[in-house]
Amino acid sequence: MSGIFVSDKDTFTVSVYYSLDGAKLLVRPGSISETEKQSGKFKQVTLTCKMPSWFDAQLLVRSCTQVSNGRPVVNFSELHGQLLRGLATGWDMKDEDGTTDLPYSLEQLGKLRPQIARGLVDAVLQKLIEDGVYESIVVS
Repeated sequence: MSGIFVSDKDTFTVSVYYSLDGAKLLVRPGSISETEKQSGKFKQVTLTCKMPSWFDAQLLVRSCTQVSNGRPVVNFSELHGQLLRGLATGWDMKDEDGTTDLPYSLEQLGKLRPQIARGLVDAVLQKLIEDGVYESIVVS
């Protein structure tokens, strides 16, 4: 972090490991064991995100808030999806063969299998909670 202002250099990365076990997709946010790494069965997606500024937080929460009975209500499911879409700036991901880097775009992000996207959301949330940022976002 660079002082009291959020800059373009204030970024963080999160990782999700995934594996196709037959027809089932296994997803593990964070890390996997050394044995699993050595098996070569799991592939890794590393997502780079910007740290949200106060303005970013306001926009994210406002886009997910509706008024019900005269009171604002935050749709947290939508907020979590908006955090992923709004904070992600790039990724380190290879194609299915593991040979070609896939360029990051919101369109590509939207094409991820829900299990992988959910794993990335969970990893981003965990990082924001650990850094004390998430609470500041939801009470913005």
